[in-house]
Amino acid sequence: MSSDPPQEVFNYDYTTPWTVYSLSFSNSPSSPYRLAIGSFTETQHNSIQIIDKNSENYECKTQQEVTYPQTKILFSPDTSGAHSELFASVGDCLRIWQHETEISLKSTLVDISKKDFPPPLTSFDWNSTDLTMIGTSSIDSTCAIWDIEREEVRAKMIAHDKEAYDIAFAQGVNIFATAGGDGSVRQFDLRNLESSTVLYERQDFYPCLRLAWSKLDPNYLATIVMDSSTVVILDIRNLSGPVTQLLGHNSCVNALAWSPVSGNQLLTGSDDHQALIWEIKGQSQSSSPIYSYSIESEINNVQRSHINPDWIALAYNRGLKILKI
Repeated sequence: MSSDPPQEVFNYDYTTPWTVYSLSFSNSPSSPYRLAIGSFTETQHNSIQIIDKNSENYECKTQQEVTYPQTKILFSPDTSGAHSELFASVGDCLRIWQHETEISLKSTLVDISKKDFPPPLTSFDWNSTDLTMIGTSSIDSTCAIWDIEREEVRAKMIAHDKEAYDIAFAQGVNIFATAGGDGSVRQFDLRNLESSTVLYERQDFYPCLRLAWSKLDPNYLATIVMDSSTVVILDIRNLSGPVTQLLGHNSCVNALAWSPVSGNQLLTGSDDHQALIWEIKGQSQSSSPIYSYSIESEINNVQRSHINPDWIALAYNRGLKILKI
């Protein structure tokens, strides 16, 4: 992508009867415009939809009712183009779904030790090297690594002193990071879970809510803090503090996603109604947005397509904006 602000080529709107929060682009080359989206309602009536582009706009292809809002949805990283696609979601537990023409539940994964009263899951990540592996984070301060084929926990650890709010795998199988309510970001290695490395720790103990690990440059992570308009960029080679901080938003940042084709481009979405794309230049130079897009509402979540890297999706109250930039 050029350093000059790109122009929108296509701009699609998809309207829903509820607030959209979780979303994921398909990784199937045969369905590059497909998205899974989830509702966020304070009732026991929530929905997951599969939507896809027709000749003019997006339309719902199938819908599945769920009891609780799904805090995250991800399609499998599998890019083989198999007819049947898998995607996963978390809320009260980890669910694996299968999608052909309809959505069907493949498995429900619950920690046996907490089966009667499982603590809500805040987020998860799908390992892109070992497709049988998913890591989940929970409000009970733990993270679990699941084998979704055997439907069992491979490993479980207390990740934080308070809630574990997010988890993200680095390149490869073994390294992952977590963000927590104790204001820290920590790195773990599946080969030695007896210890962890604190990559970032806030003196004010404000919770770190989300993190994203650049899959193209494994030295860089980004995290956002509760009620903060600042995005913190970390370099795991330098644990003395953030390598840079992104200061372009005017209200709290809610979501972030690295570019699938550039190790130093980051997409962020905020309550200030703006989606920004940043070119991360490191500590010696200030980073500034190379692209901005404004909508009529707070942006709850953002995603970038790995199949079509120029496509982004923005979730907000009652709908989606899907852009080719």
